[in-house]
Amino acid sequence: MRVWLALLLLVSSLASAQVASPQMCAASPSISTANYPGARSIPTSNDLTRYNGKSVSADGQRLLVQLRLRDTRCVPIQGAVVEMWQVNPFGSFRIISDQDRVTPNAVFSGAGRTYSDNNGGVQFITLFPAALKNQAPRIHVRVKAPNFAVYDTILYFENDVRNTNDAAYKRLSADARRRVELKMEPWTNDPNAGFIGATEIILPGKARYRSY
Repeated sequence: MRVWLALLLLVSSLASAQVASPQMCAASPSISTANYPGARSIPTSNDLTRYNGKSVSADGQRLLVQLRLRDTRCVPIQGAVVEMWQVNPFGSFRIISDQDRVTPNAVFSGAGRTYSDNNGGVQFITLFPAALKNQAPRIHVRVKAPNFAVYDTILYFENDVRNTNDAAYKRLSADARRRVELKMEPWTNDPNAGFIGATEIILPGKARYRSY
């Protein structure tokens, strides 16, 4: 009887320890980015296809990028500044200029900035980028969150055969590759509507709890 009681107490203790232990999330790979346009040059908009005030969108395959930011305790990170930049569908890296802004013509802005919501969610509307030389199609991301170091990474596209020829991608482990790939699915039932690419970004560190 005493043996069974001791075993029950041990099992109960282990279960309590498991419940009490915090959930952990592994930090996402940080990858050095290139061609950062500078904070002043990045429009504060999450729609790279159509600059604010323009009535027409730039040409290309539409892509909805959905990100979720969390810390290493899996807590969502809200209020983070997220910047994204990329080449356009024709392989040109060009940030919208003052002259582009005042013309009626459609112009791809080349970069955008938005903020994470209370669930750590971030969305950008953009166009699928072209591949440059031996680089796979990619999107550059910079995250500036309170109490975290500035985080840079590159996002690739799941199952794109050009990934294997990309030098930065090849240096990553199999697990790291998986965590910097956007998981792709159709945006709608219309095959011409574009795609959704989604992934999670786990920042190294812990978000501070807010006080009210």
